[in-house]
Amino acid sequence: MSERKWPNGVAYNQHYLWFHVLEDEISHRGQIRMLKNKLFENYVKYCSFL
Repeated sequence: MSERKWPNGVAYNQHYLWFHVLEDEISHRGQIRMLKNKLFENYVKYCSFL
């Protein structure tokens, strides 16, 4: 696997890039799960209020 360099001189390769893509994806999935749970909790509270 060939290495390249960022403009600041730090070396990287495809493994480095894909690791960070997947790390970001996992983070977003956690955020989405949290938001869905909060929306569901608020919906249940609202429905029980009616």
